[in-house]
Amino acid sequence: MKVLGCMIVIGGVSFAQVIPGVSPRRYLETAASDASAQVVWSQPLGMLESGETRAVFTALAVMDPMHVGHQLRGVRVDLSKPDWKGVAYVQESDIPILKKDADTLAKDAKEYPKETAPFMTHGLVSDPVPPLFLSYRRVENRATLSLDGPGLRQLQFTGVPPSNLAAIFAGAVKALRAH
Repeated sequence: MKVLGCMIVIGGVSFAQVIPGVSPRRYLETAASDASAQVVWSQPLGMLESGETRAVFTALAVMDPMHVGHQLRGVRVDLSKPDWKGVAYVQESDIPILKKDADTLAKDAKEYPKETAPFMTHGLVSDPVPPLFLSYRRVENRATLSLDGPGLRQLQFTGVPPSNLAAIFAGAVKALRAH
């Protein structure tokens, strides 16, 4: 009887508990990064580009390897600049937060067009730490949107307004609702 009870508990263990050190905010990243990941669907959302710096956004759902029939959904962000490439995953529950952050940056940039101090959203001091940090700064006539995050290098997109990023996250919300 004790063995059966133990098996039931193990059967109910979540994906993050099976992989030590994986926080619930990293389920999607862990599942989607696995070589055996089964992508259920994906949809391109858009790209930010400045020179050779790019961030390509794709909405996706992958099968949860620990829960039959359950999907993990969100956005994959492929980041690149000439000397570096990386990937960030934004789980579905974080997308509205990042959209709101991008909307806030867009609003601040519009309301304070001559401000040169950076406008920033969440960062490493946030609890919980978001998968992406957003900032926007205007120096002389050059406006720059920056993306950063835990384990990522900062990417700068000169001439790209925060409203472009807000539109990408709005598209993500819409794509995830449609599937």
